[in-house]
Amino acid sequence: MHVWRNGLSIRRRNVDSAKGQGRFGRNGNPAVHRGDRGGWMQETGAAGAKRGCRKRPGLDGGETILQPFVESVGTLKAYEEVIVSSEVDGILKSIRVQEGSPVTQGQLIAEIKETDYRLDTERAAVALKQAEASLAYAKQEYERKEALYRKDLVAKQQFDDVLARLVLSQGDVDRAKMGLDLAHEKLAKTSICAPMAERSKRSE
Repeated sequence: MHVWRNGLSIRRRNVDSAKGQGRFGRNGNPAVHRGDRGGWMQETGAAGAKRGCRKRPGLDGGETILQPFVESVGTLKAYEEVIVSSEVDGILKSIRVQEGSPVTQGQLIAEIKETDYRLDTERAAVALKQAEASLAYAKQEYERKEALYRKDLVAKQQFDDVLARLVLSQGDVDRAKMGLDLAHEKLAKTSICAPMAERSKRSE
């Protein structure tokens, strides 16, 4: 029986054959017929190993030559790599995943020690409260001076000074709010999360 694979005609031997011949060489090595040139050749030793031929028992008790295979050693490289690092300075507190383990998008993978950033957030919150208190006082003073100014009971210079303090107090509140927002943002960045679904790998 002939088996055609990739332009090669491979002879198949029936072990129950009385003569036990066919197109096989010594030690059961297969003989391969090249259809483009004709003739039989025996593949033995290194030649057979180089082609990567394997034999397995057939359904009728014979031997079937499997399709050639290739064995090699290589390195798998990811289609897409993302380097994840901390956006804030600090001491690494913990790593929540193991090298090579799969992670999902948004999953916590590491933490930076957040003590200093938490203190900055608390200080910014206190500064905001102080600025808001100063603004409230400036508004009350402005309302009193405005009523007196309408009745010509205070000089315009005094009214302008109160108005200037009100504007400055409002600016202090705005800056304090921005400082608190920035402190919160830095505190949140101490938690490092995966930007995408991936498999973790230690950076070299």
